[in-house]
This record gives sequence, C-alpha cells and structure tokens, in this order.
Amino acid sequence: MIEETAEVIGIGQIIWGGCRESVPTLEKFDFVFTNPHFNIGYPYTGYTDKREDYESFTGEWVETCWNACRGGLSLHGPDCLAEAYLIHARRLKPINLKAEFGAKWQIGLDEAARRRWADPWNDVVRCKYGHLYPVNGDQLGAATDRPGVIVRKLRAIDGVDIFQDAEDGANAVFHFAKLRFIARVMKPKSIRKLSSAQRFALAQGRLRNKPLD
Repeated sequence: MIEETAEVIGIGQIIWGGCRESVPTLEKFDFVFTNPHFNIGYPYTGYTDKREDYESFTGEWVETCWNACRGGLSLHGPDCLAEAYLIHARRLKPINLKAEFGAKWQIGLDEAARRRWADPWNDVVRCKYGHLYPVNGDQLGAATDRPGVIVRKLRAIDGVDIFQDAEDGANAVFHFAKLRFIARVMKPKSIRKLSSAQRFALAQGRLRNKPLD
C-alpha cells in the first residue's frame, strides 16, 4: 500500500499513490497510459525491478486501468511482456458481438484489427451511422461517423457517456441494457435475407451473398 498524496500543476493534477487503490476512486479517463514494472530484475536506485507476485499484480492493474478507461489504453513495456499484458486484458471477456447478434446484424472487423477474426475484441456491428464495439464486461461502445443530430440523440439517452466528441463524430459508452435505445439511433445493418431461389443460386455459385448497406 502506497500512501497517496496529490499535487496540482497548472490545469493537471498529479496523484502519488498505487494505481490499484487510487484509480477506482477517480472518474473515468479518456485515455490511460501505463508504464508498469517490467519485472526484469534491473537494480534501480532504491528498488530492484523484480516481484514474486508479478502475474497477479499485472492482472490487477490491467483490470483496474481498463475499467477506468472509456477511450484508449496504452500498455507500455518491452516486447517480451506484451503477451502477458494481452493475456490479462483478454480475461476481461468482452461481449461477443458475433455470438449475440451475428444472426441478425452485420458483423465486421475493426479497422485496426489486421484481419484477426478470432478475437471478439476486434468485432464491430456495422450501423447506418457508424458502428458498435465491445468495451469491457457488460459495456459496449458506439462510434458515430458524423457529428450533429446523431450525437445529440445518443447524449439524450440516460446512462450514455459521450467522449471524443469531434468534427468527424463521437464515441459513446453504455451498459448492455441500453442497447435497444442505442440501436434506434445508430440503426445496425441487418443480415441479408435470401429467398429459396437465391439460396439455391448461391449454392450453385451463381449469386454473391453481399450484405445490404
């Protein structure tokens, strides 16, 4: 346990303390940058970078920072630890959009995913006005492709947290229970329904099953 102290510098505030204790008491952040212990045994002044509880320690701070973040989370460290960070992040188990909605809505891949279809963190629900994406636990996000009326409609829904509101659109975070209200605004794209004749043609290779826009 690290004794917490705070200092205001300009418009910012520096809090000296343990993130696992301090961060949950604060409001959510638009971006979280982490620079944790690397556990490589390096003898810093007054401290040797080696922990016996490193695995559980890493899991705790990754989950703490993830839950406090409504935007981006940067996991900084040497390449040899990247997989350890990702293992703990994936244990947070996002809502599986493909399993939940793949039968009725178009599921796509996040632009930054680089074709990693097997990871539910990379799935998005394609919408008329942007897309929906997993955030953490029982929360989802909505990214609009434009500012204005769509963002205002999302903001008017109780329990929706708007952030990164810019000229090209905004992001919103909401509880899964609010999805039906979000869907009325974002308008998820439905899976194309084929007639019997179209399904036969598709099986014969004479029809391309292209989702409707």
